Amino acid sequence: MYNKVLLSVCSSVLCVAHTLLIGSHQPIVALVGDDVLLPCHLEPPLDVTTLSVEWRRGPALVHVYRSRGDDPASQDQNFKGRTSLFQDEMTRGNISLKLTDVTEQDAGNYTCSVPKLQRSYVTLVVEPQPGRERGFYATFIIIIAAIAVIVLVVIGACLKNKKIGKSQISPLFIS
Repeated sequence: MYNKVLLSVCSSVLCVAHTLLIGSHQPIVALVGDDVLLPCHLEPPLDVTTLSVEWRRGPALVHVYRSRGDDPASQDQNFKGRTSLFQDEMTRGNISLKLTDVTEQDAGNYTCSVPKLQRSYVTLVVEPQPGRERGFYATFIIIIAAIAVIVLVVIGACLKNKKIGKSQISPLFIS
């Protein structure tokens, strides 16, 4: 009996020693305002519900899971209420992060780590929503151009009416 327990513990230790934490080799692209999934999982799958899990962007703590639950107290203010892990999938080694309502400031390099094991990296690229990339100055220029066209049409109509009026009056005064 004692040998079976010892063998089981050793098997678990060997499993932990050979477990890889895998993020994404390709950048993850999201649009401003969208929700995004930053992938990270253990291979082979390992139950991490009793371990700590940290997600960081630079020094900022994006999401912390410890003591079998999320730890929002240690989370950076910019991410509060916008991150979550798939806790029902953590038993299978999935520690992917869901980030909601993505902002341009969310772009950057993220680190997924299980402190007792290792870490992995994910890069998030944030792009503006289609049609919003024009910006204020481009919109301003379009409005000014439209006003200029309207003014030219009105001036042209006035000059045409003035010319027609002169040609009808002129012959009367010539004779």
